[in-house]
Amino acid sequence: MRADAAFDEASALIERLLDDDVWTRYSALVRARPAGFRIAALVRPPDGEDEARWLERARTLDAPFGLHTHWTAPDHARPTGGDPAALVREQGEWLRSNGLDARLFCGGGWYFDADLASAVAGLGYADCTATAFRP
Repeated sequence: MRADAAFDEASALIERLLDDDVWTRYSALVRARPAGFRIAALVRPPDGEDEARWLERARTLDAPFGLHTHWTAPDHARPTGGDPAALVREQGEWLRSNGLDARLFCGGGWYFDADLASAVAGLGYADCTATAFRP
């Protein structure tokens, strides 16, 4: 899988939840349970996509659920302006208001800073952004 559905041994970044190919591949990964792991779904919220269809699909995810924020655009993960922490709070509240119980977070482009850490903690999320390399 590529960046649109990249994964490690226990999570998948689902950046295009409404893409049928991504959905099919993610579903197969979840069923396969590689090495016995449940695969967490770290999902980018809709940005101009059909929210009703997005919510319908997100509610069927049979996996630990998390927020994956892209700061600039669906195809541009790292921030180029604005307030990243405020965006995460906004997206987290949107998920909650739509009945989705996110527990995990992964910053797009592996972006994370102190203000973002505070917002993620305030939402009660466990952060999955850390890498073994410097982005």
